[in-house]
Amino acid sequence: MKNLKDQEQGVESRFAEMTDNEIDTLIEDAENKNTKKATKWAVNVYEDWKNSKIGSGLIIPNLKDLSVQDINSILGKFVVEVRKKNGYPAKTLYLLVTGLLRGMRSHGVSNINFLNESDDRFLRFRQILDAQMKKLTSDGYGINVKQADPISVEQEEILWDKSVFGNHSFESLLHTVFFYNYKYFGLRGRDKHRNLQISQIQLEDDNGNYIEFRGKDNKTYNGGLRHRYIAPKSVRQYLEKDCQTLKSYQMYMNAIYEIDKSVSSPFYRRPVLSDGSVKFDHILGANRLGSLMKTICQKGELKGNFSNHSWKRTLATRLYQAGVSDQMIMDRTGHRSEKAVRTYKRPCGFYAKRCL
Repeated sequence: MKNLKDQEQGVESRFAEMTDNEIDTLIEDAENKNTKKATKWAVNVYEDWKNSKIGSGLIIPNLKDLSVQDINSILGKFVVEVRKKNGYPAKTLYLLVTGLLRGMRSHGVSNINFLNESDDRFLRFRQILDAQMKKLTSDGYGINVKQADPISVEQEEILWDKSVFGNHSFESLLHTVFFYNYKYFGLRGRDKHRNLQISQIQLEDDNGNYIEFRGKDNKTYNGGLRHRYIAPKSVRQYLEKDCQTLKSYQMYMNAIYEIDKSVSSPFYRRPVLSDGSVKFDHILGANRLGSLMKTICQKGELKGNFSNHSWKRTLATRLYQAGVSDQMIMDRTGHRSEKAVRTYKRPCGFYAKRCL
């Protein structure tokens, strides 16, 4: 609120007043949406299990009221009994438990971490969790994980040959920039594509043509306290001047600038039929972005298990087969650990001696 002197002088205060509710909202909005969703899922599973025990004689406390003894006994019992119709894989069970821990912290329980291996108070619980995870693995749950297939060089060429990619139509332009935003820059998930702004993609000429992606926040970088020494992701992909991919980017972005020249303009727009010219209008929805990979592969008649994860696996696999170091792959994919990026590596004869 302006004081009298500021009002008289017409000076805006350099300090914005914030209420406690506004500060709480700021904190809540900073939490990753998928993390909040996973926490809610875990808490709901616990509540369902708790309700199923009504009338059994076993008193189940609320999650926030669990004592050390309750965690070792009651929560240990939960870990052994919880299941879905076709069983929980060991990794899912562990994620369920981490979700419960976040749920407790969201209710102000900050002095308990039953997953901390140096805290012997919860040794019994961790022994139960470890034994159950081993049993689930031994029983075969989660062994056959269906992974998304990468796109081979030959399959990528097919998409160009069949005009799924290129500048032949508004749809082919959209398919092209969507694919190469994944392949070159390793953008994560539909939300990051949904929030991508036109100003984050730059077409430059610095002794060679390149497309540059300038990142903001993402799954592994949010600009908070833990990431204060980490720079936001920035990637340049150099291309030949007459490269079809570069031409497609130029045509697509020019069409977007015709309808919205603001730097915050969403990058992905819905193509519309016109009199032979390339036009786009409304923002492309999250559901359409989420299914765009399958649409591209169907139009190209590609065979395999393809999803939006295929793009990131394509990026990591091709760099891996070209002998690129883990650190350089991490710079492209955005992973923070070598262990994480290795899950995307998949040896494949198609990619031998080939790179992006």
